[in-house]
Amino acid sequence: MLKKYQAVMNATKEGIYEYDIKTETAKLSDNIKELLGEEATMKENGLEYWTKHIHPEDRERILEEIKKAYLPGQNFWQGEYRLLTPKKNYKEVLHRIYILKDKEQKPYSIIGAMQDISEQRQLQREYHIQQLKNKTEITRNIIKAEERERNRWAEELHDNIAQMLGVVRLYVGMITSQPENEKEMIQKTTELVEQSIKEIRQLSANLKPPVFEEEGLKAAIQNLLANIGRVKELQFSLQVDDEACNQYLNDEQKLMIYRIVQEQLNNIIKYADAQNVLIQIEIDYPRVIVSIKDDGVGFEADKLESGIGLKNIRGRLNLFNGNLEVISAPGKGCELRSEFWLS
Repeated sequence: MLKKYQAVMNATKEGIYEYDIKTETAKLSDNIKELLGEEATMKENGLEYWTKHIHPEDRERILEEIKKAYLPGQNFWQGEYRLLTPKKNYKEVLHRIYILKDKEQKPYSIIGAMQDISEQRQLQREYHIQQLKNKTEITRNIIKAEERERNRWAEELHDNIAQMLGVVRLYVGMITSQPENEKEMIQKTTELVEQSIKEIRQLSANLKPPVFEEEGLKAAIQNLLANIGRVKELQFSLQVDDEACNQYLNDEQKLMIYRIVQEQLNNIIKYADAQNVLIQIEIDYPRVIVSIKDDGVGFEADKLESGIGLKNIRGRLNLFNGNLEVISAPGKGCELRSEFWLS
């Protein structure tokens, strides 16, 4: 019987044996001898020899499981455990047995197969460790991106709204000390308060994410452009296939694209001195390309220092294994090109 299956066992690196319960002796294939050693064939009580070589932490569990296979109506058992080899080191094995029983359901023989799975299990552990590291790194990047977002909005509040309100307070104080300029001070104060209200509304709109179940990505970006158009004179051109976006992108990916567009538009407003902006979102499945071009003053791309805005964009793309490219030159505007792959 052993010779008949030897070729198959060699191909699978699996060893088989036959254990006679009455005589307590075992016949082993060549492969299984590598696990148990030649000494196992010389032992009269093969079961005792095998039991002693199971790792102490696994022994009780394995023996209890095998007992269940002796019960009437049960014949098969499979399990994994650590086994001490002749080289005095433990290997992880996959062990399967089939119990032969007589008409009275009394066991008289066991046909078993054992396979060394140490390498596979080690690779699995390394894979899980790497996965855990990747998840930890992604979580760390998310936290960093959130902190950068908080810092940016704090800067917006401090640099714009807080400063305007500080000037308002000065003007209010001057109304009392300079009654002859009261009308002028009230006018300037009113203008600054209205400007502060606009800034707060714009900040609120930027902070609140769009609800893609109610509107598509294209509509969300159009609303963003409309909000910007109220405070900044810019000509926008938006090219996006909303049907393809709804077909291939989930809400998380749509939000990432929305935030990338929003982030770059903030950069354009602050630094580009541009008149026209072209936004293109292309889905060439499984690749997604987001391009934002302006005709502003441009800069030397190789000397670009990553500020909070670009770090935020890169942080978002890293979550989807994407990449970012900045193409620019003095006087030739700028193109921010990002891409990621759908999985």
